[in-house]
Amino acid sequence: MLVQDRPTVAIKVVRGRLGNHLWGYLFSLGLQRMFQITPLVTEKTKHSLERYFKRVRFDAVESFECWNAYYTAFLRYVDETVINYVEAKVGHEITWKRAEDDGRLILPDHLNHLYPPSTNELIDRDPNFVTRFKPDLEGDCNKWSLFMSEIADLAKPEWNRNRYLHLYPGGNVGDASVLYRAEGVEDDFLEDLQFHDKFVDHAQKVLNSVRAEYLKRLGKEKKKKKKKEFLYVGIHCRRTDHLDYERRHSLVPLKPSYYLDAMDVFRRKFGKSHNILFLFVSDDMAWGREKLSLRNKERDLHFVGASGNDETAVGMDLALLAYCNHTIQSYGTFSFFAGFFAGGLRILPQHFREYRRPKEKGSKLLDKNPLENPLPRLFFSEDFIQK
Repeated sequence: MLVQDRPTVAIKVVRGRLGNHLWGYLFSLGLQRMFQITPLVTEKTKHSLERYFKRVRFDAVESFECWNAYYTAFLRYVDETVINYVEAKVGHEITWKRAEDDGRLILPDHLNHLYPPSTNELIDRDPNFVTRFKPDLEGDCNKWSLFMSEIADLAKPEWNRNRYLHLYPGGNVGDASVLYRAEGVEDDFLEDLQFHDKFVDHAQKVLNSVRAEYLKRLGKEKKKKKKKEFLYVGIHCRRTDHLDYERRHSLVPLKPSYYLDAMDVFRRKFGKSHNILFLFVSDDMAWGREKLSLRNKERDLHFVGASGNDETAVGMDLALLAYCNHTIQSYGTFSFFAGFFAGGLRILPQHFREYRRPKEKGSKLLDKNPLENPLPRLFFSEDFIQK
């Protein structure tokens, strides 16, 4: 019987919120562009993106035969590796549970603090991890393989054709900037992920409302300003649950002065030629109003976030930021993609020295005026490290 020759099917599982799923979609587009293989996404990624965007081109992996059985066995194997590590440290069995949203392993807090299990140490750098993983599955379900090699190996015939690959998200596969930068990936991404009409309509309504409010406040005596072109600068401020992430990763919390100073940079660049309107969006709008409104002497800051973490509010906020001309970002993937979709100039916390990580301290790129030396639409933190 002839074996049908077909491109390899591959999946990289993504966890987290919308920003992470957007990165996962970029990754999948890169796989398709660079290696002409068939990427898949999880149902969670597909549904997360379809809530907000008109087209998601990839099928869900759960519809493929045996994936669920394979992935259940894989998660069990990873969990056993972590549990065995921690139990060897403490010298006895431990209790643990699973997260309700994505089923990930949750260890007791005191053990996470004493013996933080590093998947980088336990799994990614373990040359025997793949060979030890031998799921006992029935029939054709053993066709799925765990791939932890260099990403460039996907071009080799033994990986590129007739395989079903689970690309483990750590190790060498995680260093995938070459995929994101593959020719055509940005265009594919922007062509696919166009916002549903209800989010576009909301964004346009807010922009028009802010503009009308500004013109009404100007009054008749300032006709010259009315003739200037309007420039919309989106400000994204991520707080709430992300503050704990920032503490754990030694990121300097963003002060109100960061946003005010970034606004001044835009005023110096465009203040004489444009009417600049700043649109503040956050998962903590009350913080923004309390910390920024009284210090905004120019009265050009508008608090327009949808005020919520529900699905509709998230889509409205991202679309509004995307339809601004330029962006002042905070931390996190959502903030990154707000600037990415807008496609204009961006100011990052790292453009101010107090918010740089140690390895970014000597960055000549970050020392430059971000409005005179614009970042590319797609960039990585590694781009800022002084070589």
